[in-house]
Amino acid sequence: MSVVRRGPAATFAVHDEGAGIPDEARDHLFDQFFTTRSHGTGIGLAVVKRILDAHGWNIEVESGGVGTTFTVVIPSTSLRLSS
Repeated sequence: MSVVRRGPAATFAVHDEGAGIPDEARDHLFDQFFTTRSHGTGIGLAVVKRILDAHGWNIEVESGGVGTTFTVVIPSTSLRLSS
């Protein structure tokens, strides 16, 4: 996990070292009820995306080989930072 400033934004990133996300699944990660697992409902990432969208934030996904990183990008207009 990391939190850093990136230009006029802040980012919050979470990385795992699992098997990664198959290319064919990436386009549907944030779709309601989409899952590649035998258990679960497939609504978790859809809810996350809806909350982030409501705040004007963005989420990026990088996955390949081993591991996946989800990065939430928080624009400076949403930040209250003191110097």
